[in-house]
Amino acid sequence: MKNVFYYLAALVCCVFTLSSCSDNDEPKGDIIWDFAPLEIKFDILDENGNSRLNPEHENSLVGEDVSFDYEGTRHEVMWTIESFLENRVTESRACLPIFYGAWYTCEEKWDGSKWTATDRKLIRFGQFPSDDNYEITFTVNYDDRKVEVRMTRSFGWKKQEPVLSSHFFVDGVEVPAGIIELK
Repeated sequence: MKNVFYYLAALVCCVFTLSSCSDNDEPKGDIIWDFAPLEIKFDILDENGNSRLNPEHENSLVGEDVSFDYEGTRHEVMWTIESFLENRVTESRACLPIFYGAWYTCEEKWDGSKWTATDRKLIRFGQFPSDDNYEITFTVNYDDRKVEVRMTRSFGWKKQEPVLSSHFFVDGVEVPAGIIELK
């Protein structure tokens, strides 16, 4: 009888031990993901690969008629920071996309602790949501050219981590993500 009591006691201990909560069963906690809005960056190059967005270029486009046709509306490039800031309104700390159109700015690099402006000039177009699936097409107009740009964006989750992907096409040809260089 004593052995039966020990076996029953051991069985009860095993049941409680195996059914108790462990750290692996605890929820990982609530993670709030913030997704920065997407801005598409452009440079326009001459036949030698020099940027025509540099104001010192002999055929600079700065201040010229450069526009983006998107969803039936023509968006002229805002060439001065003042014209851009007039249209840029942020009413909360949320990272919601606000469509500003096209604006002239400098490239920024992340050095691990802060963003630093470089001398390279760019045109940015957007903003678009980062956390959605969609496809957009628009036309960039400069000189006598009309360049079609298409972007596909996909977003999803895998093992509680976001999975993001963007593909860019210029006149039907896929180009690397990053700064889109038009010629």
